[in-house]
Amino acid sequence: MPTGFLAMRQNVRYAFYIGAVAMGLWLCMQLRAPWERVVADYPPPTVPIQPTIVETIPPSLTCTATTTPSPTHTPTQPTIVETIPPAPTDTVTTTPSPTSVETIPPAPTDTATTTPSPTSTPTPTSTLTPTTTPTPTSTPTLTPMSTPRHFYLPMIYRQLVPLRNGDFSSGCFVPGWKSEGNLPRRVVTTEHRSPPFAALLGDPGFDNMGGAPVGYAAIYQIIDVPYDGDPELRFSYRLQSYDTIQFDYFTLEIAEWPGGAYEELYRDGCLTWSLGIKCPRSWQDGGISLNKWRGKRVSIRFANVMTNDDGYYNTWTYVDNVALVRRP
Repeated sequence: MPTGFLAMRQNVRYAFYIGAVAMGLWLCMQLRAPWERVVADYPPPTVPIQPTIVETIPPSLTCTATTTPSPTHTPTQPTIVETIPPAPTDTVTTTPSPTSVETIPPAPTDTATTTPSPTSTPTPTSTLTPTTTPTPTSTPTLTPMSTPRHFYLPMIYRQLVPLRNGDFSSGCFVPGWKSEGNLPRRVVTTEHRSPPFAALLGDPGFDNMGGAPVGYAAIYQIIDVPYDGDPELRFSYRLQSYDTIQFDYFTLEIAEWPGGAYEELYRDGCLTWSLGIKCPRSWQDGGISLNKWRGKRVSIRFANVMTNDDGYYNTWTYVDNVALVRRP
């Protein structure tokens, strides 16, 4: 601030104290035109500055300073931006620097708004900004076991479903067997591998010359294939046919139960044909390995199938001695 203006401001202050009206009129004549510019450039004075500045920072972050006359003063920071939790008000005491310049805003109160100065570096006696130290996060370390441990679980045994009534000794399909198809099927005593019964699939009584229907007669049974050993399905059958294997045949099928599709394991029929001459077949013994289905529940099905739709040439089959064995 210019020295002449300071002297003039001091004279004005003394003039107001002693009530010198003459000096006031002289000031009005000198400053009436540029008065507003002078007021804007040089704000009115404040109370004397104290040697020690005590700044009280309320939660609203507004700094209020009480000062006494001093050559110069520079605030700590132009703008204080801090997050202060609800707590008692912190008081910061700073030491003024002889090279700082103070700018006092135009206000009649003792609240001063300060601007930064590049020539002052005040050292505060306390720090208001809390420093948060991050808590380290521990990472678990997996320690491998030097010796493996063995866990023993209880075994749950399922009751196996055996093959029943394989020689049809009950005189009917039950227990064990179920039948299906559009051709006749029944238990008879006229033919058998071992007396007294056997299953008949089809009907010898169909008219061989135009009265033989298209279709099949089948019997099936649901069983559990053993886990151990070498399981094998054994059976005996006798095929009687006037047609060739291309059209009529005897078959054995198997499917996982429930929901599995049947897979053909065995098929037999007449390889040659002569008009009106039946292809006589004696009793045959068959055997099929069930290793592929060990430990599974399956459905086994025997069927006599006729596919020639011209009505000619009948075919029927006898079945007996069905058994599930385990070879060592």
